[in-house]
Amino acid sequence: PWVTSTRVFLRNARTFFLTKDGTERLDSRRAEGLACHIHAPAIEQVVRTGSAIAIDALVTNTGTATWLPWGAGHGGVGCGAHLYDAEETLLDFDAAVSPIGEPGREIAPGETVPVRILVAPPRDGRYIVELDCVAAHVSWFAPLGSRPVRVTIDVTS
Repeated sequence: PWVTSTRVFLRNARTFFLTKDGTERLDSRRAEGLACHIHAPAIEQVVRTGSAIAIDALVTNTGTATWLPWGAGHGGVGCGAHLYDAEETLLDFDAAVSPIGEPGREIAPGETVPVRILVAPPRDGRYIVELDCVAAHVSWFAPLGSRPVRVTIDVTS
């Protein structure tokens, strides 16, 4: 009974596929087309101990893919920071990530948006903060050919 009714159902079922002409829109869920240019102040900054390092930068989507908002999960683009000491020893690869642009908004190729990233240094000393874009669960942009930007920060009491 069940086998017979299933065969009758499948005999009358049809599968359709809809295909569109043209090319698929590239977005940040894949590494293809991801590129950025980051402009941050080149001057050295002094920060008090216990305060977060605040870096304001301008980020331009120089690739061909549209960046999904950071809150999108897979493929959401943010500006991340790697923290190094004065001898350029990596202290924290994922020191911070900030969403790019207004939350919930895609960034089109060629568009420039401001971003503020906050990094908490562990103690007094000189630090190098390297800024790079990241597409969540896809890739950092530097291995794909974009140049990260470095800012030197002094933390004092």
